[in-house]
Amino acid sequence: MSDNHAEEYNRKQVEESEAADKIYRETIKALQTEERFVNFFKNYNAQSVEGFIKYYASQKTNWYKYGNTFYNYRQSKKNVWRNSCIEMLKEIFSKKVFDLKCRWVAGEMDLPGIETSYDFYRWEKNPALCEAVEPITPKELGCYLSYLDLPEEAAEEESRSSLYRAFVQYHHDRAYAWEDSHEMIPRWFHYYDRHFGTAPLLLLPVTRVEIEEDYKEIWSIEIHQKTLPEEQRKNHYYVTRQQRVELNRNPEKRKAHQEEQNRKWKEEEKKRPKYEHISVHDRKKMDELVSLIETPEVRDWYRASRDWYERGRGEDRIFSELIGLKDAKEFISIESNDDYREAIKNAYEGYADRMKRETLPFVFEEYRETVMSKKAFNWKTNDLDSGSDMVTNTLKEHILAVRKLKGQPENFDFLKKENLPKN
Repeated sequence: MSDNHAEEYNRKQVEESEAADKIYRETIKALQTEERFVNFFKNYNAQSVEGFIKYYASQKTNWYKYGNTFYNYRQSKKNVWRNSCIEMLKEIFSKKVFDLKCRWVAGEMDLPGIETSYDFYRWEKNPALCEAVEPITPKELGCYLSYLDLPEEAAEEESRSSLYRAFVQYHHDRAYAWEDSHEMIPRWFHYYDRHFGTAPLLLLPVTRVEIEEDYKEIWSIEIHQKTLPEEQRKNHYYVTRQQRVELNRNPEKRKAHQEEQNRKWKEEEKKRPKYEHISVHDRKKMDELVSLIETPEVRDWYRASRDWYERGRGEDRIFSELIGLKDAKEFISIESNDDYREAIKNAYEGYADRMKRETLPFVFEEYRETVMSKKAFNWKTNDLDSGSDMVTNTLKEHILAVRKLKGQPENFDFLKKENLPKN
């Protein structure tokens, strides 16, 4: 890429980011302050409205950001197998990033671009951001293919959400001494560990996450609670991380604590006013809200995004599978089944699995050649982000707010290797 093209690309990226940020901020401000919106939300629980407003603004930003992607989705069908294979390469890459995260969390190394543990999720979603991970090797590809060859009951397909849980939840659960933290690890990660001997990384200390959790705890107790109404503050009981660790290590105490908390909750529930809970997952309310407050252009973005996600819902999946079989350039047999939907599903999944396996080696070669030529591989597919930036930025805001409260520098230098407590 020439300097002029690079400058133009960077300029457009900055403009798009600024425009998206402006939409996010203006949407939040409008929903929080304009009378028509305040009236709309007045019958809903205040805490659910607060979370709803942020999520709605994030969704609206995505409608703007990915509007063309939604509209052009069907035109990308010709890349369906290539995109699927890129997602498979991401699965391999994710394990490599996760291993790096284990070492970072333990304080073994510093990494450029990583300030908190949540930053790793950005790398996992977009490998182009990460230059610290070594390229995928042919041996790792072979390991992944052998994983796919396992019997279905031993290697059922993992969802993308399981990787999210591994990246965000595993070390967090270990910081609280949860016994089932290993359940957060996808089967593919365990399979890789057995082949490459990386399982000990799962047992490294979680020093940096423990520090992050302690900052979040201080924010909740010393900052957030003070913003609550007096009645809520009076009944707000926060269990510290150390208290949770002790409870998790003592089943009897944990059971007694849970019973007491349930008793208190039931007592408080009797006193609370009844509100209808508002959620972005309520289709009827979302249709009503978007129709009421948005411009025709934004309503089009919303409907396009809704239609795009609808293709993945169970009731529409049969049509997607039929279209996939129809687009196949070969004869595909369908085995008899009492349920025609199950027969179509099985036929399409068998066809799709074979096409992905046949395509993956070619996509991997493209990846290898691109990396060896010192160029950037195009990791982009139709996989849309789910608001991870908002979660990451919220953590950082809370940490910096606490550091300001305590008279500490408003940065993340305290998480650097040389500043960590010595074990």
